[in-house]
Amino acid sequence: MLNGKPLRILSGAIHYFRVVPEYWEDRLTKLKAAGLNTVETYVPWNLHEPRPGVFDFDGILDIKNFIETAKRLDLLVIFRPGPYICAEWEFGGLPSWLLTIPGMKVRSNNKPYLDATNRYLENLIPRIADLQFQKNGPIILVQVENEYGAYGNDTVFMDASKQQLVTHGIVETFVTSDGPKDLTTGTATNVWMTVNEKNDMGTHLDTLKSLQPNKPLMVMEYWSGWFDHWNENHHTISLKKFSLELRAILSRNASVNFYVFFGGTNFGFLNGANFALENLSMPYEPTITSYDYDAILNEAGKLTAKWNRTREILQEFGLLADDLPQPPADVPAFAYGQVNFQQWMSLDSVALGVKGQQMNDPIQMELIEVFPAVPVTPLVYNASAGFQSYGYVLYSIDIPNGNSIIVLGEIHDRAQVLLDGVQIKLFDYPKSDYHEHIFDVKYRPGPNEDDPRRLQILVENMGRANYARKDARVDLDTQWKGMQGQVYIESQLLTNWTAYPLEFGKGAASFLTPAFQPYWKQNLVGQTFPSLMQSTLNVPDDQPRDTYLDLTGWGRGVVFINGFNIGRYWPDAGPQQTLYVPGPVLKKGANSVVVFELEKSAGFVTFKDVPQLDKPTGGSSPSPCVSPVSTQAPPVSSPTSTATGLVCSFAAFLLCLAIAF
Repeated sequence: MLNGKPLRILSGAIHYFRVVPEYWEDRLTKLKAAGLNTVETYVPWNLHEPRPGVFDFDGILDIKNFIETAKRLDLLVIFRPGPYICAEWEFGGLPSWLLTIPGMKVRSNNKPYLDATNRYLENLIPRIADLQFQKNGPIILVQVENEYGAYGNDTVFMDASKQQLVTHGIVETFVTSDGPKDLTTGTATNVWMTVNEKNDMGTHLDTLKSLQPNKPLMVMEYWSGWFDHWNENHHTISLKKFSLELRAILSRNASVNFYVFFGGTNFGFLNGANFALENLSMPYEPTITSYDYDAILNEAGKLTAKWNRTREILQEFGLLADDLPQPPADVPAFAYGQVNFQQWMSLDSVALGVKGQQMNDPIQMELIEVFPAVPVTPLVYNASAGFQSYGYVLYSIDIPNGNSIIVLGEIHDRAQVLLDGVQIKLFDYPKSDYHEHIFDVKYRPGPNEDDPRRLQILVENMGRANYARKDARVDLDTQWKGMQGQVYIESQLLTNWTAYPLEFGKGAASFLTPAFQPYWKQNLVGQTFPSLMQSTLNVPDDQPRDTYLDLTGWGRGVVFINGFNIGRYWPDAGPQQTLYVPGPVLKKGANSVVVFELEKSAGFVTFKDVPQLDKPTGGSSPSPCVSPVSTQAPPVSSPTSTATGLVCSFAAFLLCLAIAF
């Protein structure tokens, strides 16, 4: 009931932090045009409070602006503030600095954790409190935590989490959402339980009805598709299966939220990972950059066949309003063509971008302080920017020349071992939960045989787990990254390390300043890896269009365009072969393209007009995920409301992402 009238919630998930703000109105209008009346969004704590007590609600993180845009379109809002959100997002939205607090136990009735969540909600909730329905706003439901039944069963903790929301100003109806087997363990006192699934929806709704017979039914997450990990095929859900389960939901008069209506992109280093996703034996599995999800809109916001099918099924059930807007026309992506690379910078020069931290034994990423270089000559370093959350750590030490066996401790997640700048060993992420890692070093003969050798270990954080079940062998409290523990060479302790935190907090922009020009080599002869590479994309358009970056022939790394981190690539592992580049990231004229490549380079990249989200040689969806349907909806009456333009400075957008991306 809403204002005394029955309400069937027809909702879709759009995460404002996975799409550039210039496109918020487009995605929301397409949601409304599909026949939905509500938008659901998570809120990522790790972006809004990147350092303890430091908050960011600007640009792509302007949650209030996003909700107000939904209101202008006459959409209701389901608000899911976490603080834990899962969402295939880095650490499930939890900030990594929680791992440095003594006595911390996340997602529990633990004072350090509740103190941290209280401060976060104290800064978040007042910003949106006036947008609740009882205050003439669009927010009608607020979720307590997220899928807690899969992780714990402490009602005291859930009630404390609910009370924090009340204390800071939430007055709307509270819900929890859980998988079918976790409904009773994930609840709180006097909340509305909802269910999450994609299969056998009728049975699960019957179960939900038996648990709360006097409350309406709702599927908080009807999974419209699925996400991908590295080294998998691209997941899809057929139109037939999607339709069958949606009809089962609607035939029981249940409300539904499509998770997701639009997925977007895990920009930067912000993809998550899973432990024991489907069974307890499943290992650590990091998620790819694309969050296309085979959803109702694709990664670039284009209509798919599921969009038309959604409207058709809503019409079948008499749920399609007669005053819907036409969806905005899809603007085709553009093939800007090939960009060649000539300039590169060695790993040692890249390490000059931050101040090295001395330590006896290697320590985890979250305990390493970041002191960025000031872009002046000679290089000096700024004050601390806080402790490292994302990216890479380069651990370096000199060792004697000789045949030796070296034993490392734990490494998370992927480590390249370099000796005198040459890779001699790779510890890939499936072995990241091993407690020791062993490799051997060979004697180097020659005139410099008495000189020490430089041992470097570059460790990549591939994404902290966003999901781990309560009965898995790991939990969220163990999600530290980097190296940890003592290192031995021939059974002797190896001490006096230097760690360089390569977080790329300013999007690699500092490396393009005059202070770093002497470190750029002007041709690829003698190039070593890992290394930083740069080139320029020339865009002739006054309004640049979306495009897709193809890195066929490259190894693994991350790409920055005009200082914006568009995400990780790894074409050999797949499934994703191209990276989505939103048009607003580009500008007319010269656009900088910087690549941090770990292994190999083709020497050029190609900007294409179609994506490829599966491996070329096969998989469940080998063809590019291009919209197969018209961008025009079936005829409807003229819209009753239109949205005003959303003004968001791209400069502010980049600034708000500088720390995390």
